[in-house]
Order: sequence, then C-alpha cells, then structure tokens
Amino acid sequence: MVIDRVKSFCKHFIDLFENGKQAIVHSVYKSTINCLVDDRIISLQHQDMPITPLSINLDIPKKVFELIRVNRGDEVRFTKEGIIAFNSLFMLEDTEVFDCDLTKDTFSLDREKIEKLTDQILNYIEKGEFGRITKSMKDDQKIPLSFAGSYVSGILTKLSNSSDVIEISSLATQLIGVGEGLTPSGDDFNCGMLAALFYLRGNKYADELREELIRQIHQRINTTTIISKEFLIYACEGKFSQMVKHILIKSQQNRDVTQEIMKIRDVGHTSGIDFLTGLYFGLLKGGNE
Repeated sequence: MVIDRVKSFCKHFIDLFENGKQAIVHSVYKSTINCLVDDRIISLQHQDMPITPLSINLDIPKKVFELIRVNRGDEVRFTKEGIIAFNSLFMLEDTEVFDCDLTKDTFSLDREKIEKLTDQILNYIEKGEFGRITKSMKDDQKIPLSFAGSYVSGILTKLSNSSDVIEISSLATQLIGVGEGLTPSGDDFNCGMLAALFYLRGNKYADELREELIRQIHQRINTTTIISKEFLIYACEGKFSQMVKHILIKSQQNRDVTQEIMKIRDVGHTSGIDFLTGLYFGLLKGGNE
C-alpha cells in the first residue's frame, strides 16, 4: 500500500474521519474524484486545487493524481488515521484544516470599502456573459448576446433596479440551472450573492435579503446538477472557498486583493467570473440599499 498525506480540508469534514465514514466514487474528472457519502458529495483533489467546502486535497501533484486508477463505485474509507482509497493510505499528518464559515474571522465592510471592492471586481469580470452583461450595464453599452444571454440580461437589469427583497431573490433564483457545465453560471452567481450577504450580516436589509434568497434557493435547489447543488447548500450555510474568505478578510484590512480576485476569476471556464459577478451584485444590493 502506498502511503501519502492529506494536505487540506474544510473543518466540517472532521466528522468523516472521527466517525469512520465510508463513501463510493460517484464521478471522475481530470482533477477531481467526486465521492458520495450519506447522499452528499465530497471532492478529492490534487494538492494544487483551491480549497472549497466540497474538497479534500491530497498531497500529491496533478500529474500523479491523473494517473490514479479509479472507477465509479470504488470504495473510499475515512478513518482516524486518514483516507484509505486507490490502494493507498492518505495520512492525516500536518494537514491544514480550514474553517470555511464566512461568519467567522470576518466583519462587515463600510460603504467606502464596499465601493472600492466592487470597482475592483468590475475590472476582472471581462469574459463570460454574466460578467460582460454586468460591465455593459455599468458602462451603459449594448453588446451582442446569445439567446440565453438576452434572458440573463433581462433578469440582471430588473434585479439591479429593484429594492424589494422578495423580487430580488425571485430574480436571482430564476438563474439557477442557467448555463452549462458542472456548476451552471446562474448557480455560481447565486453563491456569489450569498457570500456578499453573509459577509454583510448585521445590516438589516442584507440580513432580510439573505434569508429570503436562501428560502427561494431551497425551493429550486433540485433543478440543477448534483455538484452545483452541493455548492449551493454550503453557500446557504455560509460556507465558501478559502479564496473567497481571503478576499473579504483582506478587504477589511485595506490590503490589496488583486491576486485573490484573479485566482477566483481563473477558476473553471467562467465559474469564477460568474461567482464574482454575484459577489458584485450582492455587495451592491446588500450594502447600499
């Protein structure tokens, strides 16, 4: 048996190891092995992947990870010592345990810092229809759009002009499942909005908007992909990636967040930009109303 190491995971996965949970492989991709345990998805990833609420990062390089022989239905076992899978033992040794709860280690930005952060985000959402639509709205320009883009543009325009928490939430959740891939653009957008609204907790309007958005997301959560559903569930609990938390903590401290924004921007084909677009709208609506 090959012995390696678990590099990092989020705090809410501690129970998997302490309770000796068993999982089966659900799906396999180049950089991710998705496992199903108690009807929830856990993503095993290589050492260079970002830490997300779904991920457990193994301390092996990408090239080695891609050579793992694994099939759907293979067993993965969690023990107090680590993970037993793929003829290997991944030990819990010097493993980083990250608290992805956005309500911890953060506090709300004042309006000046919100404006600074939203302006910076706007500079980096230059691709993908969600991002391009948002920039065109800000610049009051018309741009060519696909059929789906025209639908998104209509939703975002109405959302931008509304101050009613029920209407804003309804508009945002109409985007769930919109877009292609494992995490459709509309889902990433809603996760970004929730990140902003959790971050702005204590602001009465933002709190009301967050609770209403969560309520409406739960009504539509089964209309998207199984992976995206997991991200939405965690977002509704206030759990987000390490990169997201770093952006918001550094913004509080008046530190430059350019690198963190660029890292999120580069996630997936447009997933990172779609998330940043939702973060932008969430900060604007939750912080300025």
